[in-house]
Amino acid sequence: MNHSLQTERLDLRLVQMGDAQNIFQLHQDPEVAQSVYFQPADVGKVSTLLYLRKILFVRGQAVLWVLLDRSGAFVGFVDLPMDKDKAKGEVHFIIAKPYRNRGYLTEALKAVFAFAKESLGLQQIEGCCFVENDRAAHVFEKLGFQYLGIVPKTPENEHDLKTYILDL
Repeated sequence: MNHSLQTERLDLRLVQMGDAQNIFQLHQDPEVAQSVYFQPADVGKVSTLLYLRKILFVRGQAVLWVLLDRSGAFVGFVDLPMDKDKAKGEVHFIIAKPYRNRGYLTEALKAVFAFAKESLGLQQIEGCCFVENDRAAHVFEKLGFQYLGIVPKTPENEHDLKTYILDL
């Protein structure tokens, strides 16, 4: 099955080990750092995570797409871990600063969700974000996710989370 996707302005391809540097750089953005669970210490840690994602991909448990604009510039990524037995996925994403607030993420996620439904057989997508992350909440709402509520912080997670679900 071909997992490469195209939108009007973007090419979405499967992550490659060579993407580790771009993903590491993306995490160095202070706005990103304050809105993600995990802050990689170096490119090696990102490479390890990409390797683990590739294992999950082979097992049919996740797809990690890199987003590139038409010039080939790195835009960000969309991660879709899934449980095919339950026909459910969970979406995670980060977009580079020059591409924020310009509709690139919405465009990419529409393509990912269509693929998830048609090719992967998923029926629902879950999403969550820190309560302080208004941009991510706006993306979920714009795409028609239903707001479920707030999950309070725990010892493992230092932030309250807004939770969402989308029926495909």
